[in-house]
Amino acid sequence: MFKALLLENSNDVVSASVRQLDESALPSGNVTVAVEYSTVNYKDGLIVNGLGGLVKKYPHVPGIDFSGTVTESRHPGFKPRDKVVLTGWRVGETQWGGLAQKAVVNGDWLVPLPAGISTREAMAIGTAGFTAMLAVMALEAHGVNPGSGEVLVTGAAGGVGSVATAILARRGYQVIASSGRADAHEYLKGLGASSVVDRSPFSEPAKRPLEAERWAGCVDSVGGNTLARVLAQMRGKDPDSWNDVRAQLPLLAQEQWYSRVKRGYARGWEPARFVEQVHQYLAVLEWTGTGTVARVHAPAALALAPSAAEARGFN
Repeated sequence: MFKALLLENSNDVVSASVRQLDESALPSGNVTVAVEYSTVNYKDGLIVNGLGGLVKKYPHVPGIDFSGTVTESRHPGFKPRDKVVLTGWRVGETQWGGLAQKAVVNGDWLVPLPAGISTREAMAIGTAGFTAMLAVMALEAHGVNPGSGEVLVTGAAGGVGSVATAILARRGYQVIASSGRADAHEYLKGLGASSVVDRSPFSEPAKRPLEAERWAGCVDSVGGNTLARVLAQMRGKDPDSWNDVRAQLPLLAQEQWYSRVKRGYARGWEPARFVEQVHQYLAVLEWTGTGTVARVHAPAALALAPSAAEARGFN
């Protein structure tokens, strides 16, 4: 038997309670973990309250991450008494998660606990901290450094934002924290933010696709109109640079942008994709001609494109 936070759905009303469950109730998997710590994330809040349609099957155990000790394993990479961490893989959403004393998962989803860190410390960092560090690493991989200028963090008082603020400040960046919580200003300055700005200007629709340049980089955990405003204010955009143009083209399908340009709505993601396909074709030609494969960069900016249905013209 083990304790778990169990969610049940009765007539579309989700209820949560701590229950004693038999191990036979656990889902299938090749590694059993005695869970020691987990965290509570935004997605957990949605799931526990039955919001977002994230859980399709009940009863359900939430918890999108956990750390603990392997008790049973049929996976070649793990053995009993191994310390492990899990984040992601839709655990806690489509698979029973970490808000329980036991979890059974696919061993491919587990990561050995790094040396020098405890299971408690791993979950003190949690999914939010892990995500924040990945964002900082991505900024630096794209050439941003402490001398580049101001780096904005949106949703700075949240889990990802607060850890990103602390990491960036510790690494010597000039961090501008954006938050709608007036009571969090001193907290954010204590984490190292150079200044704190209100989020409301970022929530307002932009008057033009490109605004005065300010930010050398940004860790955005808000999305939506906030992300659109931040993109318009990024430094270093060059109208003769394909990478910069590619990042802006998909915005022409969003009303806050196309309503302010002469020719209105445009499927901006289509020419962006077309050019990327040309690049891929050239890469194939180079490969067949020289025996080496040219590196083709996936167009990350195309994540801004509409859904597949909209892309097919059904919007």
